[in-house]
Amino acid sequence: MKQTLLYFALMLLSGSIAGCGNGGGASNSGGNQTTSPAIVLNTVLSSGRADRIGSINVTAELPDGVTVTADAFGFIPQSALYLSGQGAAFAATPNTTAILIGKYYPATPTSRAKVSIAFTGIVNSGGGATGMNPGEFATLLCDVAPGALFDAATLLPLTGIDIADSVGTQPHLSETTPPLAWITYQISK
Repeated sequence: MKQTLLYFALMLLSGSIAGCGNGGGASNSGGNQTTSPAIVLNTVLSSGRADRIGSINVTAELPDGVTVTADAFGFIPQSALYLSGQGAAFAATPNTTAILIGKYYPATPTSRAKVSIAFTGIVNSGGGATGMNPGEFATLLCDVAPGALFDAATLLPLTGIDIADSVGTQPHLSETTPPLAWITYQISK
């Protein structure tokens, strides 16, 4: 949990130094409507688990020809990455703070484009919530070059998956064998 919080602190500091402010992908309660292709991310718990989610980190490799809007430093704005589903519901809960940050890494001659997404849900003093319910938590809008394939059958390799419950128990839910929590996604248009 300390490592996750340090990651968020560094990402927020980088965003504020870069001057990207709220457009750098910080907290957002969602509601954006679009016809662009989107990746909808979900957390799934093992059968019988009732954990609430406190933090999530994941990196997704994008297919050739698929990009994401980002600033000069790679930070994804709220117009392209926003809380949805359970993420938006958590953000709307009184006395909570939901932070969603995304970073885009363009393709190189030796690797495909990638996006790294980090979420943390903080329950402030006096808050009744204990964390985010599992389920849909974020939506990422994508740009697709003409002729590129990007539909529901597209495979996005996910790496760096780290899911922690809201009470900060160790190990993280994603680090157990087999994992107690994992991430799925849908691609929609």
